[in-house]
Amino acid sequence: MRLAWLMPATLAGCLFQPDLGDGTIHCGSAGECPPGQACGADGNCHRITSGASCVPLACAAMGKNCGATSDGCGATVSCGSCSAPNVCGGGGPANVCGCTLTTCAAQLSDCGEMPDGCGGSVHCGGMCPVGQTCGGGGANKCGTGAMCTLVSCLGLAKNCGVISDGCGATLNCGSCPPNKSCGGGGVANVCGCTPVTCAQLAKDCGMISDGCGAMIDCGSCRHGDSCGGAGLANRCGQSN
Repeated sequence: MRLAWLMPATLAGCLFQPDLGDGTIHCGSAGECPPGQACGADGNCHRITSGASCVPLACAAMGKNCGATSDGCGATVSCGSCSAPNVCGGGGPANVCGCTLTTCAAQLSDCGEMPDGCGGSVHCGGMCPVGQTCGGGGANKCGTGAMCTLVSCLGLAKNCGVISDGCGATLNCGSCPPNKSCGGGGVANVCGCTPVTCAQLAKDCGMISDGCGAMIDCGSCRHGDSCGGAGLANRCGQSN
């Protein structure tokens, strides 16, 4: 049963601080824990005591929701992936899903429709001056150069999000299946996922998800230890 953490209660002039144990209650949705405890990477609250060993932080406690980041104790924790049009760090803060809107002025565009950087499009102007065409000076730019060449999602090997068609309009290349995100493998407008490893998540036993729809085996424990025995999932240890 999931317990809600309790605040100290005052009764007849006395302050009662219940002993909530270590790792026995779940962190709040934003990583909240009772006073004197911190949210661990296992999603449970752990005591913070003088001289105690480091308590790894969960993604929620750090305000992170994508990519791999330090847990504050020398290991790496995977915080998930983003859904298009967001990308990890796209809004500025590292390991936070987001996107950055762009403008026609920022792209020096003066005609047609172009991607706005966040899954939509922006109109950059109508007809070009006589003798010029939209795309004649480059994508979404009026000019007297050669006629623009239309491109396609397939031709550019893109399969998600919105891209320019090279001639003043935009193309929607679709969305990604579960366990993948647009740009998740490091290539813009291509569905992908970057799998994590046991070492990155500081796991040393049992089976875990690699974050991309597969399971990986992190090994077994030596004699005397058990997987999760110390209260941390997929970590070898002994129960107290």
